Amino acid sequence: MPPVSSGPFGALSLCAQGSPETRSQKGQDRQRELNRYLRFAGAGTQFTIIIAAFTLGGKWLDEQLTDLKPPLLTVLGALLGMALAMYLLIRSVYGPRK
Repeated sequence: MPPVSSGPFGALSLCAQGSPETRSQKGQDRQRELNRYLRFAGAGTQFTIIIAAFTLGGKWLDEQLTDLKPPLLTVLGALLGMALAMYLLIRSVYGPRK
């Protein structure tokens, strides 16, 4: 029989604490769950930076190369940036193909 600690709820507090192995397992489970969330924490920032970079690159090319009234390369850069950002997001969610 395990020793009972002092106080009115001694046996109850021993049961609530659990064994050291159980606490360690709970800590590892919590860390694994946190790692799953942290894996996608920067996805929104990555998405935004890629789209902004391609849009600004298209705008710069429009200014340097063409004098078209509709900013064709700006729109093309934004669409290309969205496609790349979506590809990278989907790849990070599902992982690389094997």
